Amino acid sequence: MYIIWERPGGVSVQSLGADYLERFPNDTDYSQAIARERGRLEVKYGTVTPHVMAPGDLPYHLAADHACDDPTCHDNYFRDAICYDGNRADPCHVDMSLAREIHSCRTGLAITALEQYGTPEELKAARS
Repeated sequence: MYIIWERPGGVSVQSLGADYLERFPNDTDYSQAIARERGRLEVKYGTVTPHVMAPGDLPYHLAADHACDDPTCHDNYFRDAICYDGNRADPCHVDMSLAREIHSCRTGLAITALEQYGTPEELKAARS
């Protein structure tokens, strides 16, 4: 299970591993996990709202319950584009306009680095 924390500027994701209910057998509604994490996130972000979700309800690469052999898998590449909207059929989703902006920015940084340092090998040499 996961707790999606809706917060200003996006979401935070808390994974409650498969052993969570073994360690906390009386916390069937995850209230203890929510209470523990809420204080920490409220200090950092202000107002937060928790949503308990199953892995199948999350965007594929956000859930850590898969072994991804896809070499183009970016895992957390678009983490900042994850949004929560309880009015949608898929409440936890990727905001594609934010994802495009993130990708454009990162691509621009890579192009700038290549222009400055040349080939990837030259870039690695410049960093060391």
